[in-house]
Amino acid sequence: MNYISSLFISQLVSSNNIIDIISSKVNLKKVGKYYKSFCPFHDEKNPSFIVNKDKQFFYCFGCKISGNIIDFLMKINNYNFLDAIKELSNISNIPILYNNNINIINKNYFLNKNKFFKLMLSLNNIYVKSLFINYKFYKLNNFFLKRNINYNCILHFSIGYSYNVLVNKFINNLNYENKYFLYKLGILIKNKFGNFYDRLFNRIIFPIHNVNGNIVAFGGRSIINNNFNKYINSSNNVYFTKNYNLYNFYNIIKNKNKLKRILIVEGYIDVIMLYKFGINYSVALLGSSISKKQIEILYFYTNKIILCLDGDKSNFSYIKSIIKLLISFINIKRMSFFVFLPYGEDPDSLIQKEGKLLFEERLNNSLSIIDVLFKFYFLKDNLLTYRNKVFFVNSLIPYISKINCSITKYFVKRNILNKIGILNEYYLNNLSYYQYNNKRLKVKFTLLRCLISLLLKYPILSSKVNLYDKIFNYSFSKKIPGLNLFLCLVNICINNKNVNFIKIISNFKNNIIIKNYLIKLFLWNFFPNNVNYNLIFNNTLIKLKFFIIKNMLKKFLINNNNLYELSLNKKIKIWNLIKFKNLNQ
Repeated sequence: MNYISSLFISQLVSSNNIIDIISSKVNLKKVGKYYKSFCPFHDEKNPSFIVNKDKQFFYCFGCKISGNIIDFLMKINNYNFLDAIKELSNISNIPILYNNNINIINKNYFLNKNKFFKLMLSLNNIYVKSLFINYKFYKLNNFFLKRNINYNCILHFSIGYSYNVLVNKFINNLNYENKYFLYKLGILIKNKFGNFYDRLFNRIIFPIHNVNGNIVAFGGRSIINNNFNKYINSSNNVYFTKNYNLYNFYNIIKNKNKLKRILIVEGYIDVIMLYKFGINYSVALLGSSISKKQIEILYFYTNKIILCLDGDKSNFSYIKSIIKLLISFINIKRMSFFVFLPYGEDPDSLIQKEGKLLFEERLNNSLSIIDVLFKFYFLKDNLLTYRNKVFFVNSLIPYISKINCSITKYFVKRNILNKIGILNEYYLNNLSYYQYNNKRLKVKFTLLRCLISLLLKYPILSSKVNLYDKIFNYSFSKKIPGLNLFLCLVNICINNKNVNFIKIISNFKNNIIIKNYLIKLFLWNFFPNNVNYNLIFNNTLIKLKFFIIKNMLKKFLINNNNLYELSLNKKIKIWNLIKFKNLNQ
């Protein structure tokens, strides 16, 4: 069984600054050697909540609550002890080490951590120097000029270049232990001759920091436009996981409390250009899509996430998986938004054309995650038909079910109900069981299928059927496939007030075959919109009776060669059938 050692927990706590953690939730102000605030755990008029940076401890003189970082996370988020450990592990990008699953590098994790950070900082300094003294600087300068990246941006983001002899010299001067250490962590690679060299050789270097400001990885951008791998990152290792980190995240959270919003873009250059134009709250993904861990970290520092997608990524098939991840995090306070850029544009190109004011206007008019769902599903098909209404509901239910906030879920459901014209949430929940794809249902037309389908959609049509009509009680009639089911449905509709499709099929909950058959006929849309369903139902019902009479006459005539030998009752029956037949011809 896995368990977390007390040694790991104590080192995890010591690796984090309690001021950083608490200030993301509470507005701390430094008073002398302490940090002070109103207590987040009880109402008070005067601030009595203090945090001691030296002892990494908090205490409230009002409600007497106290403890370390873990105690604070447990109390503020209503976590248990293990949840608080996981939260702290996510925030600090330190993987949890279990006692029965510790390899050699994990044993020395904390021992080697500072050495790793120092080596990465030194290597980044060499990259920056290499950028400015490289004999290929004219090519690099051309790269930056084309993208309007100025000197201040290069310095602010510590952008470097891996080519100059300085980089090779730095690597060659490392002792074998450090070379092997960086090799195992995916920073360096080794050729077949056993020589170590930089995996990001001949690339522009973007340092990636963790939430504590330490460089844990590098992103490399090729200056050759036709290079197959335009961007590559350092390999995942014990200190760096790309799904736990975001480019520029440390820059936007340092020296700040809770952020009003965080903008997520796709590339390093997008972040740099946005910063140049004064938008200094953007981060970039390190992969093709956002991860659950990244969302958790983002929501620790803000309540509003805006995803800004490139113009060629604005199709719903791309963002469905993102929405499924994000929607479980939203509640009354936390929300996610989307900005869809024009086709062919990205944040870098668009802000250079529009400027900061127009670009931020786009952000201010961003669509909420719920609006995006309605946009793609509500406008996809008109909701005039029952079939489209059911598909609309079924498309949204998998997303809505992931919302963990009951109040948010309630208002989203009410919005759906208003759009499809259903007044009771009970019906919405029941409709969610019918998972049919969006292809047009192919059902062979018959009179009875038509009648049943119309009856399921419009139960009031049952008033037009006389259950005591003799035609329905002939022995021949009872053998017609589907007639008994139709009469049974009519009976259900007549004998139940406020009957609807949900109530009808509830009578067949133990008969899956009939239930699925009725659902299929309910979704079957065999007539165009805006037709007179009353008239169709009446005409179809007459045709059904005519069909029964016609076939009964055939049967009588075939089975009775000599009509004179028939009894009086049978002659009357035939006469009535002929009268009805002639009447409806």
